[in-house]
Amino acid sequence: MTDILNYLLALSAIFFGYRIYISRRKGKSFREIRPLTLSFVICVLLLWGITVFTAFFN
Repeated sequence: MTDILNYLLALSAIFFGYRIYISRRKGKSFREIRPLTLSFVICVLLLWGITVFTAFFN
């Protein structure tokens, strides 16, 4: 179950990272894409947390 969640979070992080990249290329400031940046950070933190959790308890 955690493997599936881990893959989904990795795909979400890649998607949000790509959207941030495209938005920054178009000249938008970080203030304009704050929700997108926050979503990316949350995905990365959850991905890190799941990886640490599975490393310690497996």
